Amino acid sequence: MGPGLLGSFGGKSCATDVLRNRPVIFVHGIMFRAGNWMLNYYHFLLNGYTSAELYATTWGDGGATLLCQKTFTCEDVKQVRQFIIAVNEYTGTQVDVIGFSGGVAISRKAILGGCCVDTGEALGDPLTESINTYVAVAGVAYGMESCLDQEAGNLINGVNCNSAYMRDVNFPPHRYEGTYSYFIYSESDEIIRKNCCGHLCPELKNALAFKCEKYMLHPSIIVLTEDVQLKMVQHRFGI
Repeated sequence: MGPGLLGSFGGKSCATDVLRNRPVIFVHGIMFRAGNWMLNYYHFLLNGYTSAELYATTWGDGGATLLCQKTFTCEDVKQVRQFIIAVNEYTGTQVDVIGFSGGVAISRKAILGGCCVDTGEALGDPLTESINTYVAVAGVAYGMESCLDQEAGNLINGVNCNSAYMRDVNFPPHRYEGTYSYFIYSESDEIIRKNCCGHLCPELKNALAFKCEKYMLHPSIIVLTEDVQLKMVQHRFGI
């Protein structure tokens, strides 16, 4: 899904590489690709990580489908779930997951498991024990206000806060995304916006803490909060 690091990245240079940090999996949003994480990738490299500790793959069609036409399909969920499992097994350790925008909705269902709401296909048990820290950045967590009158706003696997998909990922009363979880959002987000069934749309249920920005727009928050993301996965946020 694009050349080089645009379509995917991550992996050891040689079998003897030693991991000094928990591996981080980046999950992009709708109409994005793995390569949209490149500035974050280099920020983490400059702060002591190696390519063996930073991973991303492109799920979906890499942005070919317009934002308001893209739904959260079982195929997308399976792809991200399999990637998390593969990185966990490859590195032999717990991983951290940072999701952005629609990648939050996809990765949460990938971790939760259960059955797909659109096909009924069984995914398996939760991956909670494989994940140390989960960070949602400008996430479709309770849904989003945009696109509700189009295909993406359908009540099965759409962004509508009342869709079966959004109800499913927000049903568990406990934190399942990892041992620790955080979210980052902006009050000026023009895509996700704010009001979803009595919650902030980007509010991650049961999160330990959050960071609120006032003036960041949706496409830029992924890069402008890269240091906050780093601190969250390193358990340094708020210190």
